[in-house]
Amino acid sequence: SNMMQIHNSFPDLVTSSIQHLNPLFLFFLVDVTQGRPQLVGGQPFAFRLSRSGYICLCAFSICGRVGVDLERHRICRDIRGIAEHYFHPKELQLLAAAQDYSKTFYTLWVLREALLKMQGIGLQVPLQKLRFFEQQGEWHYGGELQMGIPKFLVSEFSGYLLGLAVEGVSPLSFSLKRIEPGSLVADKLS
Repeated sequence: SNMMQIHNSFPDLVTSSIQHLNPLFLFFLVDVTQGRPQLVGGQPFAFRLSRSGYICLCAFSICGRVGVDLERHRICRDIRGIAEHYFHPKELQLLAAAQDYSKTFYTLWVLREALLKMQGIGLQVPLQKLRFFEQQGEWHYGGELQMGIPKFLVSEFSGYLLGLAVEGVSPLSFSLKRIEPGSLVADKLS
């Protein structure tokens, strides 16, 4: 499958992204219960993958758990219906007051998925119990479920929104690395 092609290329992607790692000491397995690659043996970093459209995003952290989500802005979705069903009442108030409803919706969504991926639980919790808010230009978690105190980052590029959640890191920064089609992962990811 196409996701398996990504998994098969993942060790090359990791070693090309983090220079000090020796590929001979990286061992990956695909966790068939959760469908994602995992490191075998106490390796010094955490990682997560996300894909939207034709872009695959890999996030790495040497300081703690990491979660990432990537979403392409799509006009055809019923984002108002999705928000009413899955968002916290305070987030619905934030959306109602937003100048750009779509961007605010996708920001709240990528933060939600990044946090749940960082926790390793996916979409298995009641999503309306999660709550995110912006304060002094930074995003924070203030929901009903205990999720620790991760740092968040949101970035927009080329019609996509990226959400990143990292445990125990301050300040938070990231870099994007372009992988040319056919070099490490399949040309078509869908």
